[in-house]
Amino acid sequence: MRDKASAFRILYLASCIRHQPSVIGQTREGSDRRARRDISVKESCTLIGSFRNTLRRLLGRAQVMPSPERPARWPTVSREEVEHLVSMSISDLALYEQALRHRSLLRGQPRSHLYSNERLEFLGDAVLGFVVAEYLYRHFPDETEGFLTRLRAKLVNGQALAHYAETIDLGQFILMSENMVQTQGRRNQTILADAFEAVIGALYLDRGINAARRFIHRTMLDH
Repeated sequence: MRDKASAFRILYLASCIRHQPSVIGQTREGSDRRARRDISVKESCTLIGSFRNTLRRLLGRAQVMPSPERPARWPTVSREEVEHLVSMSISDLALYEQALRHRSLLRGQPRSHLYSNERLEFLGDAVLGFVVAEYLYRHFPDETEGFLTRLRAKLVNGQALAHYAETIDLGQFILMSENMVQTQGRRNQTILADAFEAVIGALYLDRGINAARRFIHRTMLDH
């Protein structure tokens, strides 16, 4: 909260300085203009101060809002299983549990998107796209944009991602409902592709872009 307060204070001071009147000109007309500007500055600073205080209250209130209720009996994965999957040590196990958690576990759960792997899938998709684009740019220096775009699309489409997921046996680690397990959910191409991207998102958040890049190279690009 101290960092947020400092940021608000800097914005407040910057606005006041930005509107500070010039000292040049000593005529009555200049004095009148400065007086009007002084009033304008005071009004602006008052409004900014009020806005800052409102944001402080809202942010403070948001920090103490209760988190959605978490079900007590979710299946989990162990740290050893995750580290075997990604072939490196990890720090935040909860990130990977979420990356492997399919929404079928959360039916009827309010705000289930906060606990399923969908948001991490979104992030992982962006990280994957960047790493693959960088790789292609460096390895095909003479090719056109159209060539690079088509090749990237072939590397990161759903079918290809599901194949990469199968090569590391990702399906056995995905956390899903019993009903989904019974209907071959662990072999479902969409579920596998989504979980693969979500794991990339978790790696990026937990270990950074270099760890995500190593995982992508090991599972996709270095074959």
